[in-house]
Amino acid sequence: MLDQAIRSVVRQSHTDWTCCVASVEPVRTPRDPRLEVIAGRVGQPANRNALLDKWQSTDAEFACWLDDDDAMARTRLEKQLAHLRAHPDVDVLYTYLCYSAFTRRQVCMRHANCPIRTCDPTCYTDDPFSPGWDDNQNHATVMMRRSVLAYRYPEQPMFGEDKVWLYSMYHGGLKFDVLPEVLYYYRIHDGNVSNPQRRQRQPGYEADVQRTAAALEAVRRRAPSATAPSRR
Repeated sequence: MLDQAIRSVVRQSHTDWTCCVASVEPVRTPRDPRLEVIAGRVGQPANRNALLDKWQSTDAEFACWLDDDDAMARTRLEKQLAHLRAHPDVDVLYTYLCYSAFTRRQVCMRHANCPIRTCDPTCYTDDPFSPGWDDNQNHATVMMRRSVLAYRYPEQPMFGEDKVWLYSMYHGGLKFDVLPEVLYYYRIHDGNVSNPQRRQRQPGYEADVQRTAAALEAVRRRAPSATAPSRR
């Protein structure tokens, strides 16, 4: 699946990029100088933090996520970059995503049983437990400005570390927006980490949920940074 994810990067219409793959195991990638493998960390949140640390060590203005079992539309980078450059007040930019399967030719196809997932960050409120947060997170689709580097994922076991990361940025005053177009393909398979049924069967699930709620409440009680940009 990683090969398919990388292939969708190499085929981007925007060609000025660097793709960093964080892994705790040896990884083989195509021979492309724009691809770099870095030392990963155990656990998905820790691995994402490793990539954020790597980004912080560079002078790259923007970054985005692509999970190793997903893919992105050929124009994703081009369109998200254009939007962020046209809207310098936006810090975090979502797109829509579609749940997908791959054909034998490794072409992304919309999954017949799953709808397109939209996203509306204008529904966010200061209450992280409100429906506006639960129904409007396309976490993997974000493209980010360097202002997000002030934030990291919580690495203790929990069910919603991505929600804690996003809510921390919102609470800190960063501005969210969405490009209402499907530019991300979320692959459906039995091993999806975010599959609710799968996670509910895992040992410690209830404790993970409680840790998530406690982390969100801790952020809500925290005073926003005086230097953070204002949401508009």
